[in-house]
Amino acid sequence: STWRGFEAGQFIELTYELDGRRLTRCFSISSGPSHFAKTRTIEVTIRVDPNGRVTPRLREELEAGHFVGISDAKGMFSLNETTKRGPLLFIAGGSGITPLRSMLQEMFNEDYPPATTLLYYAHTADDHLFGRELERLKKRHPHIHIVKIATQTDGRLQAQHLVEHCRELAPQSAYICGPTGLIEHAQQLLGEFGVAASD
Repeated sequence: STWRGFEAGQFIELTYELDGRRLTRCFSISSGPSHFAKTRTIEVTIRVDPNGRVTPRLREELEAGHFVGISDAKGMFSLNETTKRGPLLFIAGGSGITPLRSMLQEMFNEDYPPATTLLYYAHTADDHLFGRELERLKKRHPHIHIVKIATQTDGRLQAQHLVEHCRELAPQSAYICGPTGLIEHAQQLLGEFGVAASD
């Protein structure tokens, strides 16, 4: 394969032919680069939009052996050499966990990953993705702190969550992925705590 690989946190454009038309959508790569190096495969975790033209059809029609087009990996949402030293704060909302899962999957393979806190927001406790994998990561690296928050019972992101779950905020870098409202609110809150959010 001539595909050049990717950095944890990047996305691809996936093109699929539907009814004679090629349609393209962007999806985060949810597996880590080390998974690609071993298997020559990548994973994308696709949230199906019931009103969408593409994602419901992908779920219904796409099977092993079908061909899709993928672009080179894109996006600047990845760890850089400075932030790799940590400590890090990840904030995910819903399907926004996918690029952060790629980063965490890479950390699982490291002997000494940076101290990291993940605040993972989903509507209910049953809506959190990758539950077993996150538990395995937590057991292997106890200094990676994973907090699953059900917004239905515990509320959306608030200052109290940062105080309660993030032991060392500054000079931490933060990576945020999720709905626009979550990102904007997180940036405002983190700014008040003196934390720089990644672009």
